[in-house]
Amino acid sequence: MAFHDSADTLFAELQDICDKVLERWVAPVATDILRSHIVTDIYNAYTRIPNGWVTRNADGSLSRKTYQRRYSLLDEGENGLFAKLENPGELLITSNAKPMPPVYHSKRYQDRIGSLLLLLSSDDMGAWANGFSRPALNNAQLDINRNKRIRDAIQYGLDSYTR
Repeated sequence: MAFHDSADTLFAELQDICDKVLERWVAPVATDILRSHIVTDIYNAYTRIPNGWVTRNADGSLSRKTYQRRYSLLDEGENGLFAKLENPGELLITSNAKPMPPVYHSKRYQDRIGSLLLLLSSDDMGAWANGFSRPALNNAQLDINRNKRIRDAIQYGLDSYTR
């Protein structure tokens, strides 16, 4: 770290270091923690039932369907999870995936980054018939707050700047 002749320049350099630590070392760990909670708290929170519900077709016939996922939030693609610095010192893990209009009509959940994650973790029981919230975001945040891997990532990142 260079010599600083004012507190402002020292603070700016420290903030830059903290942001780099968040992006380079903490973000991958935090994303992995959220990814594991998506598996346990969303994807594994229910048991798929083959031919689980009946839909009446336009011609009056019946067809049986099971739920089909529109996105895989575990992918690295366009709708997968990604990390970004929202503000200095604030890391946001989110996805570009959006709920499809037939699922739920609400401006709260459409056309926003992270809206699918918001919908899935919502307590708004009207999202699906007999729906339930999937607490992946809350559980991931609790895990991140106390996870040794996060503390280790922060320490490793800070140590890399003091060597």
